[in-house]
Amino acid sequence: MKYAGFTLKEINELLSLNDNSIPEQDCIERTNNLLLNKKAEILLKIENYKKVVELIDLMQPIATAETSEENSVELDNLINTIFNNKIKEK
Repeated sequence: MKYAGFTLKEINELLSLNDNSIPEQDCIERTNNLLLNKKAEILLKIENYKKVVELIDLMQPIATAETSEENSVELDNLINTIFNNKIKEK
């Protein structure tokens, strides 16, 4: 769970759902919601990492050649996209 990005609070919540005092349907719903939210967070991180890889691929030729205006604009746009998605992730 640690490698999937679960916080200690989330892990504790999942473990506490095994308590017999919680109605089964509530346990199922809470577990499902927590897992769906975590999955969405992970998928967003994956998309951000894909954009970072694109940025690195774009930067490589720029770093080894003369920078053109077109490359600079494309690089700025990609950086802004990554930045805007990173804000949504928080």
